[in-house]
Amino acid sequence: MESPEIFEWRIAAYRCFRGETLDRPAQNGGVSEPTDLTTSQSATENVPGGVWQTIKDHTTAALIVRISEFAHLAVLQGSEVVESYFMILAKKWIKAVRIEDEIMLMIRERGRTKRIRLTFYAEAEAMDCYKHLAFFVSVKQLSLETPVLPTVDEVAVKRWLDAMTTNESLAFLPTAAAAWQTEWPSEVLTGLVRLCLSDPNFPGFVGQVQKSLDLLNEPSCRDQQDSLQMED
Repeated sequence: MESPEIFEWRIAAYRCFRGETLDRPAQNGGVSEPTDLTTSQSATENVPGGVWQTIKDHTTAALIVRISEFAHLAVLQGSEVVESYFMILAKKWIKAVRIEDEIMLMIRERGRTKRIRLTFYAEAEAMDCYKHLAFFVSVKQLSLETPVLPTVDEVAVKRWLDAMTTNESLAFLPTAAAAWQTEWPSEVLTGLVRLCLSDPNFPGFVGQVQKSLDLLNEPSCRDQQDSLQMED
């Protein structure tokens, strides 16, 4: 069985803005703070509204960005996973912007936007990584001098996301539906399914998804029961 192709870039620094407090989530998602601050060259900076965490490259714990062909993005420091995302349909919830030797990621998750800043050792390396990201996420290349206005689809998606996270009615956004049409990238699904099946935590995740679907279906079931009672 052929192994999936993996692309890696060593970076000079990783920065992540997190609102209010610096979380310590599980290793296979989000940011996990290194335990040895001296070795990892990690630091935090409190700013209005949240915290910036900075991790710098180090000779004993290389800072790596990794993208695999089955749509997995990871930031690693030595053997530790700093960030981990499956980028299936990520054009709807991850935006990447490149300015010279830096790539900035805006990731929409759980009703908030997380900002990540990756600093590369060379502009050519940032461009190479950016080209690979473009297969999976929404990308935009900016000049330091020229401002770029958001596209119609970007505005529509933002309005939908804001409406959903504030429990507003979506009836006022009929024209935004086109921005949410699903296009499944079937060429990467085989690798993704293989990776999921090898993860011992995957069955538990499937169970959580099923519970969530059951909760979403409860209102429609009640409506059907009420309709039958009215007919009787």
